Amino acid sequence: MIVDCKKPILIVEGAGDVKAVPRLIRATLHSNGIYDINPAPRPKSNVELRKLMRAGELERYVDYGIRADPRRTDSC
Repeated sequence: MIVDCKKPILIVEGAGDVKAVPRLIRATLHSNGIYDINPAPRPKSNVELRKLMRAGELERYVDYGIRADPRRTDSC
């Protein structure tokens, strides 16, 4: 389990996932006794999942997510 990253940025596929996934992640973490991890409140939505499969695209999208989140102080 990754516990070093306390503020993960979530990448989701569709609009419904933007609201559902952060809640699901928090509920899953809390049910396992993990309370100090706080996912970004607004996940980055990627309409084309196939695009992320291209070489370098996932890395580019993660970099974008890190730069776009002003509360970031770590690099995970």
